[in-house]
Amino acid sequence: MVSIEQHLITLLYLLALATVVGVLTERYPRIQNTTGLLLIGIAVSAVGSPIEVELTSELILLIVLPALVFNDAVNIDVRAFRDNFGSILSRSHRVRVSVCLESVCNTSKQTTS
Repeated sequence: MVSIEQHLITLLYLLALATVVGVLTERYPRIQNTTGLLLIGIAVSAVGSPIEVELTSELILLIVLPALVFNDAVNIDVRAFRDNFGSILSRSHRVRVSVCLESVCNTSKQTTS
């Protein structure tokens, strides 16, 4: 089990990387923040991290994803969102149907084996 100190060190490390990306994206406005975060993530995974970072699904769902969603919600172009709302809804419906079908198929496979 990972101690609270390890979680705090990991969180500080990730926040430091995000801060560096934020400063660089402010200096170079052609690079978006999410693109910078993606590039730094690829670089860290290629080079290696100086500390052991365990990215669990809980960390991603509870910390990373809400920050990204909030950032995009604040910076959204409302007019473009309204213009594309119909296609967004139709695609989200397709995703929900495919997720439900996948879960039903996986459940039936687990019960038969």
